[in-house]
Amino acid sequence: MPYNFNGTQSPPYDIALSEFGLTPDFEFTDTLFNSGQWTEVIYQFTAAGNEEYVYFGNFRNDADTEIESLSGNASSINVAYVFVDDVSLNLSSDLSVSTFDNKGNATFYLQGEELMIKLDENVKYLDMKIFDISGKIVLEDKIIENKSQNFRIDVSTITTGAYILSISNIEKGMSYSKLFLK
Repeated sequence: MPYNFNGTQSPPYDIALSEFGLTPDFEFTDTLFNSGQWTEVIYQFTAAGNEEYVYFGNFRNDADTEIESLSGNASSINVAYVFVDDVSLNLSSDLSVSTFDNKGNATFYLQGEELMIKLDENVKYLDMKIFDISGKIVLEDKIIENKSQNFRIDVSTITTGAYILSISNIEKGMSYSKLFLK
């Protein structure tokens, strides 16, 4: 008896992940067909914290899927499959409320939706950049005429994840880079 996903389909089946109400966490868009050899794909996924599973593979419907045809003696078949090997998951500790200290010169911490920066020196001008883990700038700000050593940066617009904070002040000849998690 043939399998019918929605009661109307018969082989070949065209079942997309969207029919299950899911979206892939990882989607590799290049063709992986490589003459029967392994193709290494490296992907880093940062969990939001509510995941039960990580979905990866070919989740497109047939019309959107590039298919390589393999021919035998008398027939031809279309195939799409993925072998997965050597998968690793690494758990990171939650540093969202930790304080970072750089040899007594600067302290960084999150307070709600603000990144608090306290500098030991009386700094009035500050260039600040926040980079995601791929190196893309996600937030940039210049603080001018600050009357204290405390700087408040609104980070409510950036999504949960790992970021690199870079602050500099050419006038004082200082620069700091720190990793933080929101």
